[in-house]
Amino acid sequence: MLSATEAKLIQDVRELARTRFVERASRYDRTGTFCAEDIAELQALRIPGIGLPDEFGGMNVSTEAMVRVVEEVAYGDASAAVAINMHFVAADLLLLAPTGPAVPVLKDIAENNALICGPGSASLTALDVRKSGYTARNEGDHIVVNGRGGFASMSEGAKYVFLRGFMEGSDFESPTLFFTTPTLDTPGISNARNWDAMGLRATSSHDIVCEDARIPKTNALVVPGAFMAELAERTSALDPVARQRRARGLLGILGIWLGLARAAVDESTRYIQARYGVGVGPNPLPGVRTAGYRSEEPWAQARLGAIAHQVRTSGIVLAEMIASADRPYESQEAFAAALGHTIYELRRMTEEVATDIIKLCGAHAYAASSPLERLHRDLMGCVAMAWRTDLLVQELGKAQLGMPFTVGGPVGI
Repeated sequence: MLSATEAKLIQDVRELARTRFVERASRYDRTGTFCAEDIAELQALRIPGIGLPDEFGGMNVSTEAMVRVVEEVAYGDASAAVAINMHFVAADLLLLAPTGPAVPVLKDIAENNALICGPGSASLTALDVRKSGYTARNEGDHIVVNGRGGFASMSEGAKYVFLRGFMEGSDFESPTLFFTTPTLDTPGISNARNWDAMGLRATSSHDIVCEDARIPKTNALVVPGAFMAELAERTSALDPVARQRRARGLLGILGIWLGLARAAVDESTRYIQARYGVGVGPNPLPGVRTAGYRSEEPWAQARLGAIAHQVRTSGIVLAEMIASADRPYESQEAFAAALGHTIYELRRMTEEVATDIIKLCGAHAYAASSPLERLHRDLMGCVAMAWRTDLLVQELGKAQLGMPFTVGGPVGI
């Protein structure tokens, strides 16, 4: 159940997204520029710190409220939703060890609306993940970081960057890890500004490059990997909800898919109500049937009804998942299975809506002058994310059989 404060926050974001965000979305998309004005308006609402605990000055909103905020942003511009959700993901990573160097960053986010990005994948030009990532070496009271990582959404708006990697010379089987959150203007750290994608073009998901970036050890956490794994397991055993909350970023991605799909269905509805003449060119000859409005065609009504149903049922499934995310499940396996079912439902819906809106609306909707063309490309960007429908459904079958199963993905739990 949302609190009055959470409901008001969601409504404020909804009003922004459905007015100014929608108005700016086409410009950001066409120019491939970062959605800076959208993010600034979210900062004015104190959105960057909504998920942080009270002790850091955050709003400590529920998982449900966080996902609903992301969903509303996505309705206006999915790029802005991706950027703010990746900020949430990076901030949540700091909460795994909310002491020492993480504290001033978390307070800056909560009190001053500072933003953070995190290069969490291979460089955009590297197909082999072994050739990406970061390493560090010890040099006195500093660690010196080198490497390159990609998909650092929010990088043009961020003050901080979350970096993690291996210490040089550590054992490959059980490496020593480093975690640090320097500012992006640290000497030796640069933004490659190389994001140029088919869709979701305003996310600034650039590569972050480190070349002998010297980070004070007071601003770094260097620990054995085995210790971090043990700490995570102990925390989960003491507080199962804390483990479930690690999935907030993943659920935010599903909120992006849903908000964007809602926008696509609404735009498709407006389009077929305005589109007149099916299967004929301009100036039809006398006696040639022009077929009226597309919305009067049975096939169009059926296809629109199908995607509207998919989006509505996916919304129900996601609503149930996020409403229960802050309550302990009977086991970690039960939570993971529920999460897997939710991802599968939303993933399948997104794949089908992405293609069906173009089948429904036709060639004019595929022209750059139509918002549907951008919505289609942004939906395809969602489809490109690292879940595979066939693999998901297999894992759900294994869960039903009581076999070990996994739910992976770009921000897995």
